[in-house]
Amino acid sequence: MTIIIGKEGNQPFKITSSGVSRRHACITVSDDGQSWMLEDLGSANGTFVRNPENGLLRRAEKLEITPMTFICLGPDNAHGCSFYARQVLPDNYDKYDQEYAYLRDMSQVYDEKLEKVEKNIRMIKYIGLVVNVCMLGASFFLPSQNSIWLFRVGTLVTSLLTMMYDGAAYKRRVEKERERFSHCPNPNCNYKLRPADIINYQCPKCKKPN
Repeated sequence: MTIIIGKEGNQPFKITSSGVSRRHACITVSDDGQSWMLEDLGSANGTFVRNPENGLLRRAEKLEITPMTFICLGPDNAHGCSFYARQVLPDNYDKYDQEYAYLRDMSQVYDEKLEKVEKNIRMIKYIGLVVNVCMLGASFFLPSQNSIWLFRVGTLVTSLLTMMYDGAAYKRRVEKERERFSHCPNPNCNYKLRPADIINYQCPKCKKPN
C-alpha cells in the first residue's frame, strides 16, 4: 500500500500549508505492515524526520521508517505540516493514544535527564564545599603567607570544577530538546503541549482526543 502525502495526496487528513507541495512525499507499507518506507517526491521544501535521540530534524530523500516516526513536510513552522507516520493510515487517524503514550515516555526520559543534571550540580557544589572546608582547616596550621596561597588554590579548584561542568547550560540544552517532543499529535493543530496535557492525553487547543 502506498499513500501519497501532500495538498493533493490521499492521506486521511487535509493539508493546506503553503510550504507543502501538491504531491510532497509518499509512504509505502508492506502487506504485512512490518516494513515502512518514506520517500520525498521532489518537493520544493523537502521532507524531514525527527531524530528520536535529540528531536532534531534531518532531511530524508528515501529511508525506512517506523509507524511512530515523526515526519515534517516543508519548514518546521506554520507553513509546513508535521505528523506521525502511522497517521497516514485511515484507521489510525484521529486516534492519538500511541502518540500520547510515546510523548509521555519521552517526558519521563527528560525528567530523568534533568534529575541527573541536578544531581551533578549538587555533587559539584558538595565537592567545592569539601575543598573549601579542607583549605580552611589546613590554614590554621600554616603560616599566614602559605594560608593565602592555600585559599587561592582552593578558589582555583572550585572555579575549574564549575567551568568543567556548566549545569545551567546542560539544563537549558535538555529543556530545549524536551520541547521538540511536546507538539500536539494532531497534524492540523501542532500546539505545544505542557507536561500536564501529555499526562491527560488531551490538547487544550484542539481538544483531541475527546
